[in-house]
Amino acid sequence: MLDKSFVLGAAQLQTVLLNSGHRMPLVTFGTAGLEEQTADMILEALRAGHRALDTATEPADGEGFGYNQPAVGEALSRSSLPRSDVFIISKVHPADFGYLKTRRAVERAVSELGEGGQGYIDLMLLHFPTCDREYCPPGGSMRPLGSFVDAWRGLEEAVKQGLLRSIGVTNFDAQQLEELIAAAKILPAVAGVWADAFHPVPRALQKLCRTTAVQLQVFGILGFEWSQGRGRKGKLAHPTSPVLEHRDVRAIARSTGLSAPDVCAKFFLQQGMAIIISSRRPERVRRALAGAADARSLDDADMATLQDLQGFLDSSLHIQASPDFYRGMIGFDTYELHAVSQVSTNWYCEGVRATYFKDGVVHLRNFIPSVAIESARRAAQRLVSDNGGGDMEDAASYPKGPCLQLVLFLI
Repeated sequence: MLDKSFVLGAAQLQTVLLNSGHRMPLVTFGTAGLEEQTADMILEALRAGHRALDTATEPADGEGFGYNQPAVGEALSRSSLPRSDVFIISKVHPADFGYLKTRRAVERAVSELGEGGQGYIDLMLLHFPTCDREYCPPGGSMRPLGSFVDAWRGLEEAVKQGLLRSIGVTNFDAQQLEELIAAAKILPAVAGVWADAFHPVPRALQKLCRTTAVQLQVFGILGFEWSQGRGRKGKLAHPTSPVLEHRDVRAIARSTGLSAPDVCAKFFLQQGMAIIISSRRPERVRRALAGAADARSLDDADMATLQDLQGFLDSSLHIQASPDFYRGMIGFDTYELHAVSQVSTNWYCEGVRATYFKDGVVHLRNFIPSVAIESARRAAQRLVSDNGGGDMEDAASYPKGPCLQLVLFLI
């Protein structure tokens, strides 16, 4: 449900009511790649009227995707705006997947935002459904300890603790999102995806989000993703945006009096999709938000023209990734294993000891729930097959309780 809720000059900026019951501005200022400029550019964006900021949490033991989350917290502290007026979006790196590992990533994110964040994040997303080997090398500390379902359980717990208000995903395809929805206790509120006039939001994903009340949020709308690893490579790669340069986009801009970037923003906003926009230049930050909020709109013919451009260039949803590497893994950091470790651990251990001293052998299935045994078996199989994954596991990585550690080592 759209709601025109705050004013920028003569135009009104819209928010959308998420299925979590919280409102999110349809236009978000993205902070990826701003580096040392992050705090200053955020303050510029807030002065221009932006009321939503997109950031991400770096993994605990490695590099992330070019975000400076502590600087976001610094900007919030320096701003005169009430914290409740600014919607903060952060993301969990797939290297931090796992029930407990994800919960720790959320706590780290809240800590990085500092006093400016006031102890909560408005929307936390799982950044990718899986982790490419380049970012999560097998056998290292960047290896995820669970699947995106295990990570989702961690986000759900953080919602219950009041650290998060809404949760969602980004870079998930329809099948992955459907799998998550089937397992979720709290539904995803937002699904982020790369799209532009040449590269549409997949129809299956659009349909799934409509039927489940998941809000779509689109990034890369100006077409610069084509020069940053998406789509064509080598001599066919585009050093600038082929979308902004296309004659049909330019023609619509001339006929409407809007800029080409404004046309791209309107194209998605008029479909009810939220967008992320970003720039290092203050004048562009101001102009982009004003253009998105401009009362002028694209007519049906303009929308049809832009829709006809979809598929104009070949593309791929993934960035040279190996998405199946960790696909379907059941790791060591699962909700089920942590749940077992918190319930009657001493009873299990006493039973194991008694059986051992009596019979000289332990039948673990008599003492450990089958879901924990199956989870441990699949985790052990992955450990053997992922080119050295055993090198990074240690006692601290396992759920507390010697019996569970015994299960993990023996099964």
